[in-house]
Amino acid sequence: MTGDDLPPVTLILDRTALLAYAAGSMHAAEPVGQVLENGTCYGVPVPAVVEALAVVPGAERSALEWLLTQSGCAILPTSGDDWQELSFWHGVTGRYDAAAALLCAFEHDAAILASDVKAYPAAEGLPVIYFPA
Repeated sequence: MTGDDLPPVTLILDRTALLAYAAGSMHAAEPVGQVLENGTCYGVPVPAVVEALAVVPGAERSALEWLLTQSGCAILPTSGDDWQELSFWHGVTGRYDAAAALLCAFEHDAAILASDVKAYPAAEGLPVIYFPA
């Protein structure tokens, strides 16, 4: 879902969070549930969707697709105008989906849900909610 009529996005899911959710991790499911209970949305950057769908095992794909089609899910595009910032944050994080997650978090003033502690070393002042891999 996209659009200005959505409630605010308060949580950004990166690739690690998407894959954990699809695998049935409560560490990923509980924060998503809390966001929905609060009447806000979770955001998923397009690069995270693409990367997760490319590697998710077949048995877990339906759970991931279900998550992505919920009314509280905002699929967040990246813009061609963001290439310099994306390139910078890709250099910092080492991952394209993590760079996109950071840009989305900055734009929406939202936390990032992730299991890769090493991906967000320079995210000072930005809440990153880590969960065990």
